[in-house]
Amino acid sequence: MFDMYRAAGRPPLRVISDDLRSQDELYEVSRETIRRMLLGKTVPHTWATVLAVSTVLHHRGSHGRDFLEPYENEYGEPEPSAAQKLRRFWDKALDAPQIEPDPWADQPSPQPARGGYSDEPPF
Repeated sequence: MFDMYRAAGRPPLRVISDDLRSQDELYEVSRETIRRMLLGKTVPHTWATVLAVSTVLHHRGSHGRDFLEPYENEYGEPEPSAAQKLRRFWDKALDAPQIEPDPWADQPSPQPARGGYSDEPPF
């Protein structure tokens, strides 16, 4: 998805959101959801969300092929459309096991006992 964003010229979130609103057949997606998708912090649970954002990014980029149409490669063999390929990645991302957050990640570092010596600086 980020490659599509880069190929589209890294449009601001407002522009992507406005493009989504201007096209009646596309699903409306919030700017925050778009931001989290592009940062890789969330995988939307609905294909409509992924398809809407990726369609806008594809149209903003200078891609020669239709995003939704399969095509033939240089050997004349059928290839899935860009949307079909993205759907496979999306399915894999949803099916991947969820990584549990580290319960110790937000805990402060242990402090040395008072009066003792430490190699750590006092700040």
